[in-house]
Amino acid sequence: MALFFASTVREMAMNAPFNYGTQARDLLRTCLHKAQDGIGHPMWDPHNKLIKFIPNCDYSDPSYQLPHFYVLFALWAYPEDRPFWTEAWVSDKSLPSCDGASARICLL
Repeated sequence: MALFFASTVREMAMNAPFNYGTQARDLLRTCLHKAQDGIGHPMWDPHNKLIKFIPNCDYSDPSYQLPHFYVLFALWAYPEDRPFWTEAWVSDKSLPSCDGASARICLL
């Protein structure tokens, strides 16, 4: 997120070698599409659109969800990834929240 914000406030951020916006979009793309070549694991589940607790595990934790970020990712990511971020935002909003006073861990 910091790279996206930096790309909007600094003129030099748009030029090489910085290109903060491009770096941010590339990083998001890697997080989403990792493992499509058979190596690694994506950080978001491609089916339920939830961020994973650990990339190689199939569960999440509501404390990891960042719906406000997903709205901005849907605006600033590469165009072909924007539908995913919109869907992730919708999925995130439907999650139950953990009781802050509870010592239990919420697993989905």
